[in-house]
Amino acid sequence: MNCKDVTRFERDGENWVRFKLALNDNDVVIEDKRDDWIEAPVERRVRIVQASGEDSRPVISLLMTLGPIRENVEFTLNDRSHLNYPVLIGRRFLLDIALIDVAATYLHPRPEFPGGEPAEAAA
Repeated sequence: MNCKDVTRFERDGENWVRFKLALNDNDVVIEDKRDDWIEAPVERRVRIVQASGEDSRPVISLLMTLGPIRENVEFTLNDRSHLNYPVLIGRRFLLDIALIDVAATYLHPRPEFPGGEPAEAAA
């Protein structure tokens, strides 16, 4: 998940992270929430090995909506602002619930959220 200002801290003896979503001006959000901090317990850490070196990223669990599916999904936190997609959906989430058609886009309507604009107003 594309995020910025990831800060690790401890709460009641548990590892937590605090971060902000790395949104650009075109992203549709509830404006008074745009710069809010999000806090979540760290479920685990993953080691990422890339050409640029080795990295350790926190994994958190958040509620995600994809069409009629709403469930908690694990996300790794990283700055993805230089990449095409702000969020990657993993194979564990898609296993046994989805067929992938790489030629199709936006098959489900955008979900509405409390305090947000109507789905049809979103870009």
